[in-house]
Amino acid sequence: MSTAGSIPADPPAGRSGTWVGSLAIGLLLAAEVHAQVEWRRSPLNPLVPFATTGGYAMDPVVIRDEAAGVYRMWYTAYSGTWQIHLALSTDGIHWFTYVGNPVLSAGSAPFESGGVSYAGVVREGSGYRMLYTGVQGGYNTAIGTATSPDGIEWTRYPGNPVLSTEGSGWDSQRIETAHALLRDDIGFRVYYTGYDGVRHQTGLATSVDGVHWTKHPENPVLPAGAPGAWDDADTETRGAIFVDGTTLLFYTAQAPGSQRAAIGIARSLDGVHFERLPANPVLTGGGPASWDWTIRGGCPTLESTSLHLWYAGTPRDAAEWSIGLATTSAALLGVEEPGTPRPESVMLAPGRPNPMRAQVSFEYTLAKPEHVRFEILDVLGRRLASLVDEEQNAGRHACEWRAPGVANGVYIARLSAGPVVRMRKLAVVR
Repeated sequence: MSTAGSIPADPPAGRSGTWVGSLAIGLLLAAEVHAQVEWRRSPLNPLVPFATTGGYAMDPVVIRDEAAGVYRMWYTAYSGTWQIHLALSTDGIHWFTYVGNPVLSAGSAPFESGGVSYAGVVREGSGYRMLYTGVQGGYNTAIGTATSPDGIEWTRYPGNPVLSTEGSGWDSQRIETAHALLRDDIGFRVYYTGYDGVRHQTGLATSVDGVHWTKHPENPVLPAGAPGAWDDADTETRGAIFVDGTTLLFYTAQAPGSQRAAIGIARSLDGVHFERLPANPVLTGGGPASWDWTIRGGCPTLESTSLHLWYAGTPRDAAEWSIGLATTSAALLGVEEPGTPRPESVMLAPGRPNPMRAQVSFEYTLAKPEHVRFEILDVLGRRLASLVDEEQNAGRHACEWRAPGVANGVYIARLSAGPVVRMRKLAVVR
């Protein structure tokens, strides 16, 4: 297969043995330095071995529940059909598989008759929302959504699927890997993989309610790399994180003819236009005898001053996917842990009034002189109005949007001041 982005047609038989999820805790050592980004693989890897299912434990998404003091991991597994399994941990090292697995399996709709895979999960209120990829005939052609109060019992949306392949174009044959699901005060974003029969590329879809999704008109937002680049055959999205106005997108790729995939990062200030890190690929597989000779992933979380990357790997000439952990300094990627005390360089107050009828006012503060752009966008990211585009001094500023002819709906106010981006959601109701 290419970068393991498609469901393998013939899963291997499971090996005997059981795993009870208890592994010795230790420091993250054995540093690997690659292309200016230093990663430390856990010496206890793999943390979730393939033997927990029929041969696959891959493509994890991890959420740290600070209130409950646990980590929750949903991952793709195989036991006769493709399924979503759950594992729990109190420290991110010792993982215990849920005794009632799977938490989501094949459904009655045709698009998921062969199972489910590639889940993305975010918090929604006091519960969770999942996007998952359906498997039909060994291929992924549509994405569904489900909600859960506890991450265990899931209720499918009756109108599934919510995203499907198109008749032609970059995602005409397959649509999959909904891991990179983000939620903020504007709504939901998912970076998903499309396949046209030649290469895998990454696109963006947005939603206000998590159910009704619209593909971005500039898709694919992360196309395959330039000829001769390490990622010129594929860019398969696997995870994303949004910090201080910057979206970091983690994707899997491999050079044409190569049997080894690696992980790269692309960065964006607006969530649409991405720039690849010069250090790519930032994480590669281990040695010929390692459990992670080729890798795919991953799901990023911020822990104190470290970026944790949950990824999957398999040995050479085998299909025994397991899940491991690698860490790096968050400072190396230009991000900080949410909540880290620091002075706010740019502050954007909510628009008033909100909801609005025909006009709305915004106030914002700059800590130092910056070139400021203030724009109004629709939920697809299209610019409706440019209110400010100039150099401005430090201090408090204000602007106003008059839109008597704009249709009812949700819009986005985006303030860009130097490298900092701030956004607010705005409703028009008449």
